[in-house]
Amino acid sequence: MSYNTETNEWVNWVEEAISKKRIVHYEYEYFRNIKEIGTSDLGKVYRANWKNNFQFFGLKSLSNINDNAIKEIINELELYRKIDSHENIINFYGITIADQENQFGKIQKYLLVMDYIEGETLEEYLKENFHNLTWRKKSDLAYQLARVVSYLHHKGITHRDLNSGNIIVYQNTVKIADFGLSKRIKEATSKKKIDLFGVIPYIDPKRFDKQLYPLDEKKSDVYSVGVLLWEISSGKPPFYVEGQPYNNNLAVKILQGYREPIVPDTPADYVKLYTECWDGEPDNRPSMNNVVNRLRIINLQSGARKTSVNNQLTNERTNLNGNENSSNNISYQIIVNKTTEYIFETINKGLLGKLHILDYFKNNNINSQEIYDWLINNQENSNSNFLLGYFNYYGVATNENHEVAFKLFLKASEKDHILAQSYVGKFYQYGLGTTKNEKLAFEYFEKLAYRNYAIGQVDIGYCYSQGVGTGKDSNKAVFWYEKAVKNKSIVAMSNLGTKYKNGEGIIRDDKKAFELFKKSAEGGYLYGMKMLAYCYDNGIGTNIDKQKATEIHQKIMNKKKNESSDELTRKSKRVKV
Repeated sequence: MSYNTETNEWVNWVEEAISKKRIVHYEYEYFRNIKEIGTSDLGKVYRANWKNNFQFFGLKSLSNINDNAIKEIINELELYRKIDSHENIINFYGITIADQENQFGKIQKYLLVMDYIEGETLEEYLKENFHNLTWRKKSDLAYQLARVVSYLHHKGITHRDLNSGNIIVYQNTVKIADFGLSKRIKEATSKKKIDLFGVIPYIDPKRFDKQLYPLDEKKSDVYSVGVLLWEISSGKPPFYVEGQPYNNNLAVKILQGYREPIVPDTPADYVKLYTECWDGEPDNRPSMNNVVNRLRIINLQSGARKTSVNNQLTNERTNLNGNENSSNNISYQIIVNKTTEYIFETINKGLLGKLHILDYFKNNNINSQEIYDWLINNQENSNSNFLLGYFNYYGVATNENHEVAFKLFLKASEKDHILAQSYVGKFYQYGLGTTKNEKLAFEYFEKLAYRNYAIGQVDIGYCYSQGVGTGKDSNKAVFWYEKAVKNKSIVAMSNLGTKYKNGEGIIRDDKKAFELFKKSAEGGYLYGMKMLAYCYDNGIGTNIDKQKATEIHQKIMNKKKNESSDELTRKSKRVKV
């Protein structure tokens, strides 16, 4: 690689980005256990630990590029700066600079610090796991894919190279590795016409049209997504024949309207959606936002559960524009992410309180004041927004301030943070830090419910049960509690049990009520334990057993000693569900 103007442009851009804190610089000396694990279109890929942290990170070198590709890499990193962390995007953290320049040139001493993902391509994943995939899992993969592409479009980013060979599946979660960089690198580094035969089925047919046609890149992405939705339903690449590569004849046939046949037993709405996506005329294709909304409904109807919200919580991108010393960012951000994940788990167990988070910090040797101080200066991603709001709400390492908490929750919710959206709804519901607005609260809960999140389904069920922001409707309350129970919410189990016990919105069934209370109690939900004791005391759905009732009451007393009584908890327990 020559030391020319383009190379100097890259070096200058990196140095300026680091000096202005647009990109975090990680000191190379703090990476441990560096191991080469493969290659990419950019160059060699390494795995490494940061300091003494157990978490692995990926380091990508720039050894396989020439000067023409440098601008494409700069453009890619600028795109990363436009986005917040997203559970379906492999995160870019910053840049590290190797100690020694090598014989190929100084640009190769720069390495990109990325998420380390041990997943496989979507094509490989479907080939190896398709026979074990339920329709729920297939539709969830489709939803994740559509959601992340829609997110990119919302940020003004088009991918242009979506295919099952460059989409990663890691722990049942779809991950997009780049924003079409590989394709652009090949275009920039090759003097010959780029070989597109390997991805012909995924390319907008309008690209094959010899007539000049101004392509709508977003609608081209929609076409690719349509093909991928079919592939997810079939388990195999489109038009795949063993030993036969794609060719120009296939491109001509696709341009003329040739498509793969519908896979038997595929839901009609799903088929209608992907056939609209791969329509030959871009104007006839839906927007990605429309695709997401329709898949959301399909998932809800099929009972498909959204991939764990914990993925969102744990995959938050380490501070990209951090004001603290970059060597501390990863460690603090991991604590923030893990803490947020713990909060989600406690909420799902029906536990809301300051003592729980303080106990968590104590048990994990975390200094809450240090975390608070770091959060004050690092508010670039949604987990940090949310946790600082949480600290202000409960008065952790600071005084309680509901107004500040609400603003921070609102800020995080605008970045699609699930827990923050739930808290914004609750603040509107009870008038905490803002003007009480039950209708707005209902709308926040409804959005989460339709996205198949249990926390939203529980809340909207409560709204229908009590007439909060909407009319009372016990049937709809039962409907949403049942959805939340399928998503394993122990709060919903107790609430639905109450409906069965009282015969509200559903035929009274004491045995079902008892079983639901029992499951809720086994999960540690206090009200579920209380109702289980009530059942044993009064023989509801089971035989009277005073001894078991007494034992449960004792467990309740012990549990209450370890719980705090914050305002949301007090308010939520005033009214029966």
